[in-house]
Amino acid sequence: MEKRLSWNEKLRHERKLRGWSQADVATRCESDPKTVSRWERGLTFPNPYHIQHLVEAFQKNAEELGLIEAEVDKDNHISEPEQQIFRLEDWGEAPYIEHFYGRENELAGVEQWIIKDGCRLVTV
Repeated sequence: MEKRLSWNEKLRHERKLRGWSQADVATRCESDPKTVSRWERGLTFPNPYHIQHLVEAFQKNAEELGLIEAEVDKDNHISEPEQQIFRLEDWGEAPYIEHFYGRENELAGVEQWIIKDGCRLVTV
């Protein structure tokens, strides 16, 4: 019976298969060796930016690397994983802030973008 590797074990396996060091993977993913070590130990999970770089570096899709799971329907057919969809949500009107001390130039720029240029601004 074949042992199923966890995502972090797959990552380590693929790296060692190619003879790469953690520093090599870090360079290819625009990260650092400590972060790659954390991924391989399962302490942290790569963010979407790094997942994309891992996919390109290893020339495998995210599912093959165990970074996303395939959808299985009722007949046990594996479907293609869907891309993550970011939902845009309108939160209504922005609150009115009467005092904006010391940021007159920034306020003028924001007003230009929102009012005159017709852009929407979302801050978190």
